[in-house]
Amino acid sequence: MFRSLMLHIAASIMLFIYVGFSFHSPAKAATCPTPQALGKKPSRLVVVVPGTGQGPKEWQSFLDRLKKEEASQDFAWLVFDHQITRPTFGSARRLVDELASCIDEKVTRSQYSHITLIGHSIGGMLIRRAYLQSADALADQPASNVGWARLVDKMFLFSSVNKGIRSDVSWWSPFAYWLLRTIPHPRLVLEDMELGSDFIADTRIAWIRYFGAIRNHQKSSGGQTPHLPRVVQFWGTEDSIVRESDNADLEAFSGPVIIRVSGAQHSNLHRLEPEYAADPEARWALFKRELFNEDPPNLPPPDHPPQHILIIARGIRDSSISDWVSDLKLNAIKSGVYKPQDIEEIEYGYFSAVHFAIRAIRSKNIPAFRDVYAQRLAENPSAEFDFIGHSNGTYIFGQSMLSTPSMRFRNVVLVAPVLPTDFDWDRLFSRGQIEAIRYDVANRDFPVGVLCSFLNGIGSSDIGPSGVVLFGEGTMVRARVHKVGWYPGGHSAALIDDPESAISNRQHILNFAAYGADLGAGNPLQHELGWMQHISRATPWIAYVLITILTILFAGILIVLGTFERRLKFIILLALASTSMYAFLDIF
Repeated sequence: MFRSLMLHIAASIMLFIYVGFSFHSPAKAATCPTPQALGKKPSRLVVVVPGTGQGPKEWQSFLDRLKKEEASQDFAWLVFDHQITRPTFGSARRLVDELASCIDEKVTRSQYSHITLIGHSIGGMLIRRAYLQSADALADQPASNVGWARLVDKMFLFSSVNKGIRSDVSWWSPFAYWLLRTIPHPRLVLEDMELGSDFIADTRIAWIRYFGAIRNHQKSSGGQTPHLPRVVQFWGTEDSIVRESDNADLEAFSGPVIIRVSGAQHSNLHRLEPEYAADPEARWALFKRELFNEDPPNLPPPDHPPQHILIIARGIRDSSISDWVSDLKLNAIKSGVYKPQDIEEIEYGYFSAVHFAIRAIRSKNIPAFRDVYAQRLAENPSAEFDFIGHSNGTYIFGQSMLSTPSMRFRNVVLVAPVLPTDFDWDRLFSRGQIEAIRYDVANRDFPVGVLCSFLNGIGSSDIGPSGVVLFGEGTMVRARVHKVGWYPGGHSAALIDDPESAISNRQHILNFAAYGADLGAGNPLQHELGWMQHISRATPWIAYVLITILTILFAGILIVLGTFERRLKFIILLALASTSMYAFLDIF
């Protein structure tokens, strides 16, 4: 009976995997049709990028109404059908490449003098990034020969997910996000659209920097450069996906951009059929005003005074109310470089060493860090950022910088860094992401020297013992990465502030963050690492031996169990116990 039960369970698991993957499909090739000319010699190309699960059919009522307008004779209509649904595997960046090439192909073959971009939901972020790519405004992309961005004078977003899709949009969303983060799988396109994803954050930040540079040039040249495109976000008052406040990066330069569409939901905002619009003509009037307005309001851009923002990211088993965080914050305000509202603390609750050891758990705080950065920059595009991070905070920082090329920091302090020793600082410097780095290390830092070495030895390539054995394996711009240490002590030795012993390390750390010049320490430093170096370098080998022993032990248990039924039972119980333990650690 038990064997029959186990076979049923195994069959159910296989069926679940089969069904899951059968409903998931690789991204199909997007279609780039010949534009439909609405007149004899159209000079304006209108490019429409639909939302998830939609295509030309969902925009037909919009097109039918557009054709009734006499002024539409100057338009050519193109719907870029990406064919993306919720379970589609692929990359949003690949879609952007296809979209940019599609527009370039149509512009090259015809004599369009103007381009209007229209994007709905995820389509809004695709057209924004394609525009930036054409304008050579992306830090991780080489100069492009696709220069059609200069022809774009109107950009209409229909409930664009400008801030990303939150994990709480429905009752089942948190569970789905947890599964996606937990279970290895080919990446879904919609994962690139999550709040704080590298795609969303990098697009928002690049947008702000590009538009900011143009605005600054306009001011210095007396407005002699071309005007920026008119950007509008149509937003339905019944939208359950996009919030009205999700447009800070758009409004940073254009003032208010939202046009409210009464009664419209996220999926039907653009539709004019009677079942979706109680008053189709009233809804069309909102769209028409922007589509045909050749003299949009020239609102003065908001004034953004210079600002320095300090982001402090703590380590594990710590909190934002720890004495060192509070002390740094207080002294930062006293320095006059930062105001109280200029200091951002990254808080993610209690985080144990076991949490840190599991990659899916330790990386889940990275999106929140990206989102905080993008939001603060959107609020003030003139802001410059400094960073102080300890332990896990250095991991969040390093991985965010690698995956989000538009993020930039002025001065960076990493205390007890847990990044790999061959971390690619050259790439960050070449992209202009950092000006100067100081990192503080200690000679008895067991969490870094042993735990990180062990995890690195069992395959965690995203972390390493750099807080003990230092950066430097591989290429590195050494003149701009300054080591301070070794401090005599453990994981938090560099954060000690003891007036009775006349030790004050924190002020030196803060001085470097604020001014980029202080490489001092409050207590005498060790010039040699000593025995910890040998322990740290031996730990990966201990990990290899331990894995070998566990493998032999597992195989021995299977042999001893003998029958297929008992082996299957053991494997299932072990899998259930491991999964339950992981879920418990992740949740609690």
